[in-house]
Amino acid sequence: MIEINLLPPQYRTVERTPLPVFLGLITGIVAVAGLGLFVIGLSAKGRALEERRVQRAAVHERMKKEVEDVRKLDRELQESQGRIDTVLGIAESKVYWSVKLDQLARLLPSGTVWLEGLTLDPAKLQLVCKARGSSWQRFTDLRQRLRNDTNFDYQFDQIPLTPIEVVNPGPQYTEPSVLSFSMTLPLRQVEQGPQGLPR
Repeated sequence: MIEINLLPPQYRTVERTPLPVFLGLITGIVAVAGLGLFVIGLSAKGRALEERRVQRAAVHERMKKEVEDVRKLDRELQESQGRIDTVLGIAESKVYWSVKLDQLARLLPSGTVWLEGLTLDPAKLQLVCKARGSSWQRFTDLRQRLRNDTNFDYQFDQIPLTPIEVVNPGPQYTEPSVLSFSMTLPLRQVEQGPQGLPR
């Protein structure tokens, strides 16, 4: 059956929204608003994380460039050290004979040992000596003096033992007999580097 209300609108009874529908509508609005706030907060957090990621990526790139710069400096230092070692090797492999002979003259015991001859070749320095008296200690003392002076000895290998004789020096000497010996000073072999340069 159909009911028709003929009363004017101001006199009609207003029909209200049922309470369960009203509460459901309010709950839906609150849920949508909460979801919107959650999405806004999540978006802000995502933007903050993206900014941090960009900053860290920039720091990573800067550090990567610094690591490359350090590696480049290390390579340059190694190359420079190689050149320095080569130059030092060349300098150490050259024997400045004027300096060596001056050192030798200072190391000879004054008045007890003298040179009678000196031979120089690319492999060794050969000394022919005489010493006062007939004690073999003169040879041993000279050999020890040469070995103990590192400025003189560092370019020579070990001095080998050689024959020693007691000889008559002749009428020009006051002593009836003197020691006669030769001493060989072999040059130290220089270790060769990769390009044949001294190391």
